[in-house]
Amino acid sequence: MECRAFENWLVRTGYEEMPGLEKVFIENGMDIGFWGHEHSYERFYPVANRTVYINGKNPYYNAPAPTYIISGSAGCHTPKASFGPPNPASAFR
Repeated sequence: MECRAFENWLVRTGYEEMPGLEKVFIENGMDIGFWGHEHSYERFYPVANRTVYINGKNPYYNAPAPTYIISGSAGCHTPKASFGPPNPASAFR
């Protein structure tokens, strides 16, 4: 997955004059975010401010950060749909 691609972290962190939404997600207690338009599936551990929370038996229970899930559909084999090296926050893909 192109997790490190500009357009995939833009929503969380922002860019130049456009603020990111990660602070708003955390302030409002967002637990999980579903994202689409990728042609594969990937679930992340809770992550915020470049910190990955993989603590205890269930890192999702009372996590201090949102969990992001990319839900895609199969069938399109474009270069951007390929899996590269896993992101450190990747739990399953």
